[in-house]
Amino acid sequence: MKEDATPLLLDFCFNGWGMKFAANYDNQINNELYFHHPVLKGEYVFCRNFILEGGSIESDGKGSLLTTEQCLLAKNRNEMNRQEVEDFLKETFNLKQVLWLKHGYLAGDDTDSHVDTLARFCPDDTIVYVKCTNEKDEHYKELAMMEEELKAFRTLDGNCFNKATWLAALRHHAISRRCILINICMKRTIKVGIIQQTCTNDIRHNLSKLHHNIEQVAAAGAQLVVLQELHNTPYFCQTEDTDMFDLAEPVPGPSTGFYSELAAGYGIVLVTSLFEKRAPGLYHNTAVVFDKDGSIAGKYRKMHIPDDPAYYEKFYFTPGDLGFEPIQTSLGKLGVQVCWDQWYPEGARLMALKGAEILIYPTAIGWESTDTQEEKIRQLGAWVTVQRGHAVANGLPVIAVNRVGHEPDPSGQTNGIQFWGNSFVAGPQGEILAQASNMDEENMVVELDMTRSENVRRWWPFLRDRRIDEFENLTRRFID
Repeated sequence: MKEDATPLLLDFCFNGWGMKFAANYDNQINNELYFHHPVLKGEYVFCRNFILEGGSIESDGKGSLLTTEQCLLAKNRNEMNRQEVEDFLKETFNLKQVLWLKHGYLAGDDTDSHVDTLARFCPDDTIVYVKCTNEKDEHYKELAMMEEELKAFRTLDGNCFNKATWLAALRHHAISRRCILINICMKRTIKVGIIQQTCTNDIRHNLSKLHHNIEQVAAAGAQLVVLQELHNTPYFCQTEDTDMFDLAEPVPGPSTGFYSELAAGYGIVLVTSLFEKRAPGLYHNTAVVFDKDGSIAGKYRKMHIPDDPAYYEKFYFTPGDLGFEPIQTSLGKLGVQVCWDQWYPEGARLMALKGAEILIYPTAIGWESTDTQEEKIRQLGAWVTVQRGHAVANGLPVIAVNRVGHEPDPSGQTNGIQFWGNSFVAGPQGEILAQASNMDEENMVVELDMTRSENVRRWWPFLRDRRIDEFENLTRRFID
């Protein structure tokens, strides 16, 4: 930036990471954006005689720049020696010092050791970096020497940089008792907010309470918020009553407008569950997902429709016709299904095979009062177990959000349903990360480590070993 605050737009040359890939179109982008489509504002500076990639340099904003010799001194980039490159960088970026790493290596890195995969500046004169603790690993020696170099670096005030380990490069493989390489990258996490609540006949009260609970989990850092099945109303499927169709609404409609505003207002991805009126006489049990800008990212229509005492859903809902399609959001691909779908492994598998990163089940399930205590324990255990099985079989986290509280049977034929709550989040090995109670309204915020899924799939390669050539009979109702 110039002294009068005018931005300087430096246009460097990109050669496809040392001529590994074609880059002729890449090098036209800046020119197009500045001269032909005036998106970029500032003073253009031609630097195309120097090859430079953003990931190859790291600045602390105070006059220090961190880089690697393996990248910037590679002969397939600039035919200059170290001093010539350093002089150019100092003059171009108004630097006080250039800190050169001679060591640092990651297998399969096409960039020739971009510094942004090895070490980064953080606030408070801190450098965060990759560390390997397994002496048998191919990275151990190089990363250990890089660590010693980092220890020797000094700030412009002559002080040592603070240092923090970025991510241990190796972990023990508990299955085969050997060590394997896992992702050496910044851990990707998502904070999930789940809302387990009661519902009354006062829909406006239900919406107000949902708003309050969404606000609470968002304030606690939730990025993805999941609501229970048919959360606007009591579970009306305990009886067959044509008046209940008045609760349905189009998508988009009033409820999508309400939840769209909440998603945008709190900057969250929001998973809702609505009674959709598609046309007169045609209704669906539909999950609608909103992205953090309030747009509808996608919807899923419940595929498996139960018809049991107190769960007369076939009277109300047409089976879904959108298939098992993950919904792309700014946080990733969400494999959203609804309640009864959670008992079917095929749906979870299809979502996983299409790239879903999380399996999500808004739910409304509970006990009938005449069930014995032993039967209640068996039912709840089966419900949790089958969904943990989806997590294990597919190497994906599972989120199940259930309603809670007693809802009477309007017909009086049964004693109503005691919804059993127990909303939970499971990791990709089926491990329970958080679980609500069976009686209370609860808001929970749970952090998901999204990098674990790939690691687990490497340890347990179930997708690799599937005998898809022998599965054709799975499309039959029964093999007889």
